Amino acid sequence: MKKLIMILLLVSFAFGSVYAQIQMSAGGGAFLNADFGNSGFDITVPSYGTAYSEKFKHSGFGLFAFFDITYIEFSLGILWGSVDFSYLDALYYGVIGSATLDMSSIHIGVLGKYPIVINDGFAVFPAVGIDYQIISKLAYEGISMPNYKDLSSLWIRFGGGLNYHFNGPMYIRGTLLYGVKLPSKYENDMKNAVTSDLAIYGYNSTADNVIGNGVQLKFAVGYMF
Repeated sequence: MKKLIMILLLVSFAFGSVYAQIQMSAGGGAFLNADFGNSGFDITVPSYGTAYSEKFKHSGFGLFAFFDITYIEFSLGILWGSVDFSYLDALYYGVIGSATLDMSSIHIGVLGKYPIVINDGFAVFPAVGIDYQIISKLAYEGISMPNYKDLSSLWIRFGGGLNYHFNGPMYIRGTLLYGVKLPSKYENDMKNAVTSDLAIYGYNSTADNVIGNGVQLKFAVGYMF
């Protein structure tokens, strides 16, 4: 019984120590998304080269709110911007085209981080997490594009940030994240459809996804409970 009581006391102390380090806060701010490279797909035919391709490049500015529990940040934001779309249909029609589409998207993010206190008012943190981008609008010259929600995609992001406490529980947070964009449903479906069409006409093609990448810069003001 004494051993059991001692174990319970040690476990309680351990959980109490962890709980004492947990601090909750919430806030909001602005963020900027900018892709470095296009995402999409390429389809090649042996002895011919690139037969068909589609590429997308996102950029925009948005607002977000966050809830923070020391080591985890949950965020929800909305972004307004554009998508630069380019395509190549060399095998059948020999055309190359491009367009800029108006875009808005909802971002749901979870970020794991490890705060390192530099002094009483300043801390830095490495971070890694995911950001699901839900396309809520995609239009060209006011005309909504069909199946635009299929362009929604998952980003894997990593980087770091800093907190600066400037007035009691109030603090400023800056975060810079590099992201890798996984293929969207549209990109996979369209890649498979074109590959199937080429096979019908006797072309043995190879399809490859082009993985997008870019940065996300966030600036926010938070309040610690």
